[in-house]
Amino acid sequence: MLDAELELKALGLLPGTWDEAQRDIKGWLSPEDWTKFSRYHGNFIQYRSEETLNRFYGFVFSHNLQIEINRQRFGRLCAIVKTLSKTLESNLSILDIGAGSGIIARVIQKYF
Repeated sequence: MLDAELELKALGLLPGTWDEAQRDIKGWLSPEDWTKFSRYHGNFIQYRSEETLNRFYGFVFSHNLQIEINRQRFGRLCAIVKTLSKTLESNLSILDIGAGSGIIARVIQKYF
């Protein structure tokens, strides 16, 4: 039986808040990269557009920060994985189209 929390934690995703994620990210990045991250995030929040989204998430993926920025979504991701695991069957072909970090797809691929 799939344990959504355990699987997400095995991928490195821990429950937490955005402030906790930012604290950890700040500790990993150089001061210059932290400034870029903060600016890109602020622009993305204040001026939602395809351009600001691309800059922010481009930075996130190029610095392998996708797990950390999903900390505050831990509960929601668990709920999605639990719901999907009840409806999916083995040996299915699944096409995943989305703008997510691939966390759900990795768990689903392991079991289905």
